[in-house]
Amino acid sequence: MTLTKLQQDILIRYEVSTLCEFLNVFPARYDIFELSNEQSLTDGQHLILEGHIASMMKSSFYAKNKSVTHFQFVSHNVYKVSIFNRHYLKTPSDPLRKVVIIGKYKHPNQIIASNIYYQSLEQLGQIQPIYPIKEKTQLKQIKSIILKALAVCHQYTIDVLPKDIIKEYQLIPQSLAMKEIHQPSTVEQLSQSIHRFKVNEFLEYHLQIQNNRLKVIHKKPNRSLDIDLIKPVIDTLPYDLTDDQVEALSVLFKGANQPVTLSALLQGDVGSGKTIVALLYAYAYIKAGFSVAFMVPTEVLAMQHYLNASALFTKLQTDIHLLTSSTKINERKDMLEQVKSNPSLLIGTHALYSNDVNFYQLGLVIIDEQHRFGVAQRMKLIQKGVDVDVLSMSATPIPRTLAAVLFADMQVITLHHKPKQRGEVKSHIIQGNSFAPVLDDILQSIERNEQVYVITSMIEEEGDARSALSIYANLKKAFDKKFRIGLLHGKMKTEDKQNVLNAFYRNEIQMLVSTSVVEVGVDVPNATRMIIYDAHRFGLSSLHQLRGRIGRSIKSSICYLINPSEDILSMERLNVLVESHDGFKIASEDLRLRGPGDLIGLKQSGLPSFQFANIILDIALLEQTKTTALKLLQSHDTEHHAYVLDVIKRSLKGID
Repeated sequence: MTLTKLQQDILIRYEVSTLCEFLNVFPARYDIFELSNEQSLTDGQHLILEGHIASMMKSSFYAKNKSVTHFQFVSHNVYKVSIFNRHYLKTPSDPLRKVVIIGKYKHPNQIIASNIYYQSLEQLGQIQPIYPIKEKTQLKQIKSIILKALAVCHQYTIDVLPKDIIKEYQLIPQSLAMKEIHQPSTVEQLSQSIHRFKVNEFLEYHLQIQNNRLKVIHKKPNRSLDIDLIKPVIDTLPYDLTDDQVEALSVLFKGANQPVTLSALLQGDVGSGKTIVALLYAYAYIKAGFSVAFMVPTEVLAMQHYLNASALFTKLQTDIHLLTSSTKINERKDMLEQVKSNPSLLIGTHALYSNDVNFYQLGLVIIDEQHRFGVAQRMKLIQKGVDVDVLSMSATPIPRTLAAVLFADMQVITLHHKPKQRGEVKSHIIQGNSFAPVLDDILQSIERNEQVYVITSMIEEEGDARSALSIYANLKKAFDKKFRIGLLHGKMKTEDKQNVLNAFYRNEIQMLVSTSVVEVGVDVPNATRMIIYDAHRFGLSSLHQLRGRIGRSIKSSICYLINPSEDILSMERLNVLVESHDGFKIASEDLRLRGPGDLIGLKQSGLPSFQFANIILDIALLEQTKTTALKLLQSHDTEHHAYVLDVIKRSLKGID
């Protein structure tokens, strides 16, 4: 089927190469249409209203390509409506044409709209899928492409699951599930379709994990790695290792000296000291004549680990290098020659598994935030050596029983306690949209020569969320003569990011305005205050990670959660952070409070990401599918074997 130029552009925006692959662009959520009671609307309440547009729609632009459109809407009452980044909307030619508005009520009689449908409620039907919107793309354009794909892409609707598995799990056909996911007819049919995709996701995940286990864990020569190799580094530490850290190192060294390759997961709460354990372990391999690759998901985290390692090994003659996609060509060439010729520690992002990266006797691969890398990506790095041990790290601890199911290919090692040299971190909710109520405390902490993080959910203005750029500009205007303020976000050049982080670390910047790019790994012991704008927009686990950037010294610290929402669920979620610092509990509560309708997955949680499944609510299904996956791998049935091969083949797709 022929696509228009616009539709081809949309495929590119969604990083999809064919029309049929676009079927895997799934709805982020569903709007189930039920009219709101206009007589009982409260400030901040989600609403659905039917009526007509009673004025011309007027758009204005700000911050380069951002826009806001205003108009008047009449239902039983008259409302002033604002909708962001929809400047293409047209005023209906028929003033009595019915439209449906979805959004948030703002007292008195204002609406911040998220969607407008130029149809009546009856025409819309009961359920509308809402897709993630990329820049310059309209919802109706996405639905038009989906409609085309459903008409011709029959290979995406073929049942690849073996017939006995479909019967065992009482699944609807794949063709019906795919149609209902994109064009739901009833809540019941949608529920059955989601169940079908949950089983698909869990089975494929388990098959990939178990297949990875078979590839990674195999016999190896005796290494005889001596734990005494790390004593010179431990002697330089200004603190004592915790009992958990000592035990973790003991387990890891024992694993390194087993006759099979090590595959371990080191998990622990924020600030429990995972990085120092990993670096000490890496040092032993280097001193034994092996190279170590330390892969992380972001350049900011790579830089932080590089700085930590450089400081730790400064007097111990260890080759340490940093490699990211931003590394200059000449520097890269010289660095890779050294890495190829000598035992060294190479820290970097996904650039580590590039074809031109070769190691001198790669003995250990460390993968931080391991859930952010696909199985095939991890394998490509591991296969750069022979008999390579693998240490994965996760910043969000999960219960051992759940870890045993999710990470069946790894030995799970948990750091339960934080180092004693850590002060108390308190969290307070500030209702509203400003930290003015705690300004005195912020200024006093800076006067005590302490430092402050100010965190936002957006780089630029979008909707009613506060942005890093605008807050940075406002703070500089107010306080630039009193102290220095820095800015950090993901769109900055790598060199600029590093300069800002270095300046903040040296206390040349007293207040750092940043997005969640500082969520994991950034370690500035002198920072004692954190302000998080629009805290309701973050996942609980993400907030817990952000909060972990303070309280990294003996000084007491405070995290202020700025919450403009009056939504009851938002308050309930944020109160979990106020009441608990237990990462196990927070991760579980985060998933519980999101509920089964959250199709966005676990992006903020530090856990493997599923689009449809919820590993807390669906734990029984997770365990059941693990058993089924093992049965499939051991089966000699032709249909089972074909399915397993298909899953493994698709898991490798897209990796160079």
